Amino acid sequence: MSQLRSLRLVPDPAVPPPDADAAGQPLWGDPGIAALGEEVADLRDAVFSLGDLARRALPFDHAAVHVALQAAGHQLGIVEQLLLDASTGY
Repeated sequence: MSQLRSLRLVPDPAVPPPDADAAGQPLWGDPGIAALGEEVADLRDAVFSLGDLARRALPFDHAAVHVALQAAGHQLGIVEQLLLDASTGY
């Protein structure tokens, strides 16, 4: 599980989110954004797993593969955070 996903705060269901209607449903955004964020989180986890595999399986002179996969995972973390922000309105 990605660190962003594990650190995510769980909102209090009794407190409606900002910009919510009377039923507590957000007035902004698309529910598909949260689903896309979960897909990105899964992809990020897979990229980090590949990076770990590359580190273990490839000789030291091919460390650039591991480093490139780690960098890709970090970039996906930025995308994940942007989607999280968009889906929660914060």
